[in-house]
Amino acid sequence: MKTWLILTALAAIIAVSVYFTASVSDRSAEVEQLLGKPASAPVAVKPAPVSTPQKSGSSKTPANDKLAIAAESDHLAISRQFEELAKLPPGDPSIALGQAIEASITPANTAAYMDALLTTDHPAVERTAHGALSRSADASAIMDLVRRYGSTPEDRRGRILQVMENAQNPLSAPGLIEVVQTDTSEKRSPLLTSAMNGLAGLATTESITFLIRQVATENETFALMALGRVTNDQAKEIIRGAAGGNKDSEGIPPELLAALGRIVTQ
Repeated sequence: MKTWLILTALAAIIAVSVYFTASVSDRSAEVEQLLGKPASAPVAVKPAPVSTPQKSGSSKTPANDKLAIAAESDHLAISRQFEELAKLPPGDPSIALGQAIEASITPANTAAYMDALLTTDHPAVERTAHGALSRSADASAIMDLVRRYGSTPEDRRGRILQVMENAQNPLSAPGLIEVVQTDTSEKRSPLLTSAMNGLAGLATTESITFLIRQVATENETFALMALGRVTNDQAKEIIRGAAGGNKDSEGIPPELLAALGRIVTQ
């Protein structure tokens, strides 16, 4: 009988313990849910990012560096040819080499021709450099020559002016126009008159129209003198149209329009 009572008491104690433990567990879950935490949620561990080793940069020479090296090599080659030309006596070999050098000018080696033109005392070298630059100089080359004008000895500045006056490349026109537009000094420089003469020699629609419009400015005397050098028939027709009062003549006084008319009737 005692044994039965003892077993009954133990069973009751165990039941109460189980109930209490379950209640505490349930309450704990409720609290975690109120705090926004899932009950017994596992903690997620993010793996550390794996860094991928970067390939080292290429050791190739950039394209612009290659171009600079090629230009420097070309410049040196032309300079050496000018040196060879200066050593030759007058005659067929000198003429042949001069023609070959003149035909070899490119935008990349133009500076070598400028150096030869402005530093030599040799007639064949000067003649070859002048011929190449007059035939091929574009707007950039014209402006490079103009920038050298002030630092060039006075007895050699005329060489720059001759290249401008004898310009044959239509692409030189924007450079010649820039020279005219930027010369605002009270006493116009030789660069301005040479640039205007060069524009007249080009005789393109762009160059002749610009000169006509200069007749309506303070440069009218220089512009008329330059236009008087024009021999190209098509260019003369442009002048004749302006003298007749077309849109290019806007702002030009009547007496100067008459002067334009006389230019094309001479």
